[in-house]
Amino acid sequence: MLDRGLALFGIGLVFGGGFGFLAAAGMGVTLDGHDHATGHGGAGHEATHAQPVEAVAGQAPSVALTADADPVSGWNVRVETANFRFAPEHAGQGDVPGEGHVHLTLNGEKVARVYSEWVHLDRGAPGDTLRAALYTNDHHPLTKGGQPVEASVTLGR
Repeated sequence: MLDRGLALFGIGLVFGGGFGFLAAAGMGVTLDGHDHATGHGGAGHEATHAQPVEAVAGQAPSVALTADADPVSGWNVRVETANFRFAPEHAGQGDVPGEGHVHLTLNGEKVARVYSEWVHLDRGAPGDTLRAALYTNDHHPLTKGGQPVEASVTLGR
């Protein structure tokens, strides 16, 4: 009896799910996720995420960056902040002053989104430039006095 019930349950899931997807498709529902081309009110993804947010006066965060060669491979990177809290639990949500994440770029190319003080970077060579910039929960760069809140280091120095 249990085997028959399990088989009927499986059949119900397959057909029910299949009919559910067909009904959704018939109503124009898609499973595309976040459309970076149009998902920001018609503005492009990079243009929207490039709109800076000025830090609250008197509470402006700061960031410091160090990178030490890992004995096995890559770099051990430390991102120290003041007046700023890493908030992975609020990623993609509205801006909360003093919290967010860091974008790490290597020679101008984004290589990581960071939500803690330490991160291992598996790429980069001595002489490359690593930059850490503070971003809001909703992915806007933080600025202080109109300038990005960021720090950089030359790897291997």
